[in-house]
Amino acid sequence: MVSTIHTGMETMAKVRRKPRVTSTNKNHIQQVWGDNCKVDIEIPKMIDDYNHWMLGVDKADQFISYYRPNLRCLRTWFPIFLHCLDIMRVNAYIIAKSRCESLEHKQFVEQYIIALNNRAAIADHYAATRSAVMAITSPPCATNRRRRMGTKRPSLPEDRFKGKRSDHQVLVNKTQKACIYCSYERAVAKLNSVEPLRKVANVTRVCLLCRQHICCRHWNVFHGWS
Repeated sequence: MVSTIHTGMETMAKVRRKPRVTSTNKNHIQQVWGDNCKVDIEIPKMIDDYNHWMLGVDKADQFISYYRPNLRCLRTWFPIFLHCLDIMRVNAYIIAKSRCESLEHKQFVEQYIIALNNRAAIADHYAATRSAVMAITSPPCATNRRRRMGTKRPSLPEDRFKGKRSDHQVLVNKTQKACIYCSYERAVAKLNSVEPLRKVANVTRVCLLCRQHICCRHWNVFHGWS
């Protein structure tokens, strides 16, 4: 058994009846009970607390079994992940039930699924690793084809000014690309015959809203922020 409040060394004496004697346990029964029908036996306190405070059926397993996903897979971590989700769902339902007694379990599960789907829809805002960002929020421009800035009429996209400032978040892409503002400055300098030409930085930073690679030095300038 696993417990967070016991050390496993606590014991307590409990009265136990003499079990039926069989050919396999007769030596043990004779050694412990002898001729007595009841004796005091030291048992782990963890077992005693479980027997007295479980209150019949394990309610956590009972709630989980009502709407448990019936999935079979060969990945050893996936059942553990599903069980963690089930425990979260049951604990959340108990808290919600304490605030709204008329809330049914099925109704809560439906709301729970909708909330998870909404969370998945905005998962690009919470991607933490580079692989997750590449799989979930890879910008359309993040391809193997290099984006080139025209030297005849260099320009920047107009959508860099749209949205709120909080909407322009930094994502880390797996592939390095040239900074769009560095390319713009280089194209303008080349058009005006300015020497020497500026170097273009290759970065993995991508704006979530603009879908453009932008270096740290030109992040505010590109979006028109002072």
